[in-house]
Amino acid sequence: MPWRRVPDAPREEVEAYANQFRKKARFLIDESLGAKVAELLRDQGWNAKYVAELGLDGHTDEDVFARAWADDRIVLTHDTDFLDDRRFPPHRNPGVVVLPGAQGDEVPLITALAGLVSFVAPFREGYRRQKVVVSADSEWTFIRRYRETGRMEKKRFRIPPRGVMEEWTDE
Repeated sequence: MPWRRVPDAPREEVEAYANQFRKKARFLIDESLGAKVAELLRDQGWNAKYVAELGLDGHTDEDVFARAWADDRIVLTHDTDFLDDRRFPPHRNPGVVVLPGAQGDEVPLITALAGLVSFVAPFREGYRRQKVVVSADSEWTFIRRYRETGRMEKKRFRIPPRGVMEEWTDE
């Protein structure tokens, strides 16, 4: 079960993906991350709201999740509770990204936010109904339930700040 380099996609394939999922993401920043993350994303031109700006400070995770669904925003959080499909069902999932740095180490968080801006933010529709977990060592796990079949899929990638993207294979 090795890590394998992800080959570069042909330009036409990248352009087709970009056209299919061209809508920019909007974000709802959970209390666990703090208002500074929303400010940082806004400073880079992204539509980001902190929960307190929407009157959700002190509210339950379910309230935050429901508001994100209603407002078509991807939830950014440190809180792994959002990965629980019983509490946060896939069919009502606006998109969730669990970021590293909850223990106070800002370097993995900043690295993950840079990846978020590159891989998630420009392609909103590609992340609806997905839950993404980013680890401190730049491993990204994508969890998705396919609507048509109900099948769950989990894919893992290593996306270093510099270097080659790799995918975990079960071979």
